[in-house]
Amino acid sequence: MIRGASRPARPSSFSLVELVVAMAILSIIVVVLLSMTTSMMTTWQFGQAKNERRAVGQAVLDRISRDMRLASLPLNRSSSSSLQFVINPGSLSAVYKLPQAVFWQAPLVTDGGTKGNLAVVGYFVQWVNGVPSLCRCLINPSDTNYKIYSNPTSWVTDTIIQNSAPATPVSGYAGLLAENVLGLWVQVLDPQGNPIRQSVGVAGENFDSRLVYSYTNSVYPTLATTNTPSALPSTVQVAIVVLDARTAKRLTGAASEKPTTASLTGNFWGDIQNFITNLPTAIQKGAELQTTTVDLANGPR
Repeated sequence: MIRGASRPARPSSFSLVELVVAMAILSIIVVVLLSMTTSMMTTWQFGQAKNERRAVGQAVLDRISRDMRLASLPLNRSSSSSLQFVINPGSLSAVYKLPQAVFWQAPLVTDGGTKGNLAVVGYFVQWVNGVPSLCRCLINPSDTNYKIYSNPTSWVTDTIIQNSAPATPVSGYAGLLAENVLGLWVQVLDPQGNPIRQSVGVAGENFDSRLVYSYTNSVYPTLATTNTPSALPSTVQVAIVVLDARTAKRLTGAASEKPTTASLTGNFWGDIQNFITNLPTAIQKGAELQTTTVDLANGPR
């Protein structure tokens, strides 16, 4: 052995243990980044879905409010063949009562008014090709489906709705206002803000303007203090349950997804909440309640 001779330098390298540790740390970093990305995507999608529901709901309720505010009644309220504001007319089948449909007349003609300025207007929900759709019908006096005078007891029927607002691809989606609306609820209130009670059904949630309703009258002292002749309601509360497009893809058409007249109990807000609560979980998470209150220009005060 020769003293002073240097040993050869040991090559620089990673041991197997060091490589395993490095890969483990890298894997953890990747998992954390993926988790953060997924969480951010979920939050973004949730926000987009909520914005979509609110935009649709606001547009729909604004349209209903503009139409409904102008609801009209004739001067001769004693006539049984007069104009009418009606919720769930008996001449219409349950297919369009999810759980309610509402119809009236208003100066909204689109035909130039050659035969008068009062059109029939109505809103209802129907399922079209597996999609719950809120529809709007507008029937001009010049239309053959305009029956308020010629057939005052059956001026809203399934056939008339199918002709004026079928909302099908073949018709060019005539009458379709918004897709992915599960239900429409309508409650009428008297001048004191109480649900109107009539013999036609559930208090506040069924109504016929041709029938008398009662309330404490402080505005028209010439009338009996607890009764008013056939008239419009003073105020109408309207509510819809809207889905975003992503949630709507999970719909199956099951009975639990369709509110019916049997669910009406007279507790307006309770009925709506019960429907939402009983929706399938996957649908319930993407369902949003949208509401508005409409003061009728020609309603009693």
